[in-house]
Amino acid sequence: MDDVLTERRPSFIRRFLGDRPTVIAVLTAGFFALTFAVYWITGPQDTPYVHHVNQANAFLHGRLDIVSQYAKNANLLERALEDEQIELVKQGITPPPCGEVKCYLTHPPMPAIILLPLVAISGLEVNQALVSVFLAALTAALVYRVTGAMTQDIRTQVLFTVLFMFGTIFWYTAANGGVWFISHSIAVMFLFLAIYATLVLKNPLLAGIGLGAAFLTRNDAAWAIIFLVIMFSGRELLRPGGPVNSTGGQAGASQRLARLARRVNLKALVLIAVGTLPFVLFSFWFNYARFGDILDSGYMHSEQNYQPQLSYLYVNGLFDISYLHRNVPVAFERAPLFTTEPPYVIPYGYGMAIWMTTPAFLYAFFAGVKDKRIIAALGIGLAAATSAILWTAASLGWDLGPLDADLTSSWQFMPFWAGIAVGIGAAVWLAIKERELLAIACWATIVPIALGNFVFAGWGQVQFGYRYALEFYPFLFLLTMKGMGTELKWHHMLVIALSVVVNLWAMLWIYEFGAHMTNGWKWYEFF
Repeated sequence: MDDVLTERRPSFIRRFLGDRPTVIAVLTAGFFALTFAVYWITGPQDTPYVHHVNQANAFLHGRLDIVSQYAKNANLLERALEDEQIELVKQGITPPPCGEVKCYLTHPPMPAIILLPLVAISGLEVNQALVSVFLAALTAALVYRVTGAMTQDIRTQVLFTVLFMFGTIFWYTAANGGVWFISHSIAVMFLFLAIYATLVLKNPLLAGIGLGAAFLTRNDAAWAIIFLVIMFSGRELLRPGGPVNSTGGQAGASQRLARLARRVNLKALVLIAVGTLPFVLFSFWFNYARFGDILDSGYMHSEQNYQPQLSYLYVNGLFDISYLHRNVPVAFERAPLFTTEPPYVIPYGYGMAIWMTTPAFLYAFFAGVKDKRIIAALGIGLAAATSAILWTAASLGWDLGPLDADLTSSWQFMPFWAGIAVGIGAAVWLAIKERELLAIACWATIVPIALGNFVFAGWGQVQFGYRYALEFYPFLFLLTMKGMGTELKWHHMLVIALSVVVNLWAMLWIYEFGAHMTNGWKWYEFF
């Protein structure tokens, strides 16, 4: 990594623990243990949505479909049905229960594959939430190791790790453990494995395995292939005299193509493919065996897509540009609910803005930006936009006075679009001028994942934050670290602390006070 700096003076942690390998080992184990304990204690510790346990049990009984005799809470199942049953749904007729007809999951099978050994031992009594928390603890160890690719300062590594593990919606998601949420958290774990293999180990085979496993958990993680390709091959393409920087002249197109072939790190690309391909092929087989289509994981056969009472949700199919108006406000604008009764501010379970749940992510826009005038202008714009959004939400809930709704709705997204444009522009400049590829690799991965989310019919529904963004959170986290730099200042530490406070607030309000109806108050709003 270009950004790695040597540690100028031993930190307190290093002076206390001794040599650096010992520090790394102790902190890796420490973050594993701390994350496991905190997530388990603050989480619900169980979930009724054990779809992956059911799928694992079905596998063990030689089935791809779900039947009630091998399933738990089968009535909570999101069913993918065969074509004949889908036709009944379109007519408003509820098909027979699973067992009488074939029912499948719409979720990719990697979580069920992970659960296979446990289900083989304990059957349907496996605690899916506990498994989710354990895997999140493994993720903490990976996150800590990844921070070492950005800085060698131990204190900064610790703070960055705390930011991701306790200052993002990954905490809520992994602690929940329900079918949708454990899929996100497992995908994040495998994406961090791919990033660790790329930035720290420089191992394209392991990076490909991480990517493939993430894809077999959440299909939109496939876009992370862009990150791997750029990081393993991009530098050779951009070095002086390379195909991208060559002026051409009399060389001609054929010679430039030949030079391009020589400069591509073909061995790394082949190893990435070797690591990824088994997971892709398994996905294709799994889909084809159930629905006769290698690309249909079940969403095209999902019962709810065709139920008349939900027709408003899928009016233009699963994906359409018209759905931007549903997802973009959740990602950038949705605020908590402000009420006139205690506790006065509560999480809004239909989604909250990414920057609202992790304010530190705003620094991602500044990754690689060096012009102080641009930094100042963008900072003022983001401060104005975020303040306006919060003021609007507070005014509506607390009746603070009249609002100019047209004013806020017309400009409040503009600083975010400007931030994305500035961030991408800075990343391109770094790639061309300094051959520094991390920022452009991150943005090139984030954008297609985000666009796919934004044009999807749903927005995550019941959740804290915007869970669809989790597949690009690892790359947004890398940009945030780069935007903050290797020497954290007071405002960086303040926003990291604020991010942790926001997510602790959600965990307490939803899982502790809300679950027990403390004081008889309404602690969150999910419907």
